[in-house]
Amino acid sequence: MIDNLQIEKLNKENFLPFGDIINKSFSSSKLSINQGTTIRHHNISELKLSDQNGIPAISIFSGSPREFPIQIKIMEKHPIASQSFLPLQNHDWLIVVSMEKK
Repeated sequence: MIDNLQIEKLNKENFLPFGDIINKSFSSSKLSINQGTTIRHHNISELKLSDQNGIPAISIFSGSPREFPIQIKIMEKHPIASQSFLPLQNHDWLIVVSMEKK
């Protein structure tokens, strides 16, 4: 058991072992669409599915901010497909990730 975790600012480099940060500023390809009224930030993250019959799906979750200190009692593992989080509320969010010990 770990008693305390240090919180770090999210950036592309420190999150790289866990996946991609979906952020329009990381887009290497920008396309003007819809008669010039919209910019498409193209291919900023890959959808990764395993060969275990994973299927693409989109869900929306409504979360509530938690009080500090936060107690983390469970973590999830998603071995069949990638997962993306796109905050819709105007809050700061804490992301907790870990790597499996081998």
